[in-house]
Amino acid sequence: MATFVAISQMEFVDEVFAAAKKFGIATRLNKNGDRQMDFDNKSLTEDHLRRMFQDLVKKSGVYSRDDRDLLLGGSRPCAIAPFFELVTRAGMAVSSTNEDGRAVYRFRLSNRVS
Repeated sequence: MATFVAISQMEFVDEVFAAAKKFGIATRLNKNGDRQMDFDNKSLTEDHLRRMFQDLVKKSGVYSRDDRDLLLGGSRPCAIAPFFELVTRAGMAVSSTNEDGRAVYRFRLSNRVS
């Protein structure tokens, strides 16, 4: 019987950055000393991902582009699509459609432990 253990906020952040590196997305330390991933027009920092994780937990792991836009106050629209593409490609989230026909992403917020 498998047991599932909730991942921590920092495990989530580390997993996103590991996926970014794996798929060739530039990562670096910014002037504040935070890790950041650079998409074509915008960047996402560790702080953005920590805040997103907290929001994801509140929303039981189901998230939309609108949720992400609200969380970041509309400041990162050019990073939203590539972020969701990254986490989907990395297997951290699965894209589906909600009852309104809009795309949502169902995140895995636990690790399987034998």
